[in-house]
Amino acid sequence: MVVTAGGLYSLFIGYTTLEEWITVVDDDLPVFANLINETGKSGQYDIRTDQLVIMAAQPGDESIVHYCRLVVSEMRYLVGDPPDRRPIELAGQAWQLVQDWLKAQGLVVRKGVIAVPENLRLMNGWANFLRFDQKKQEYTATI
Repeated sequence: MVVTAGGLYSLFIGYTTLEEWITVVDDDLPVFANLINETGKSGQYDIRTDQLVIMAAQPGDESIVHYCRLVVSEMRYLVGDPPDRRPIELAGQAWQLVQDWLKAQGLVVRKGVIAVPENLRLMNGWANFLRFDQKKQEYTATI
């Protein structure tokens, strides 16, 4: 459990797949989801790794948040140099496919994320319908 700024306790429950996460989602409530850039810290030789992440979450009750976090791309670059745009484009493809899948499940998707405490480490999950074709360098979905 995590103590929030308001003094309340929140429990963040992560799921290993988007398909498993959707089994606890309430169809009558919106899902908060978005593609976000999680900025990494500079490491040795000023190389930074940012992760492009699709985060889907829904509060269960006052104290529980159910989430699935998909790392869809990473960008590694020297600090100060602009990152390669390709990982951003690939993450955008994956984000569109995930949005389409969520909507096909009958969910209302709100572009947004539920903020988590700074010291909370979230687990990574995946979407079984999402595939990355190495040869074509693109995401596809088996919906």
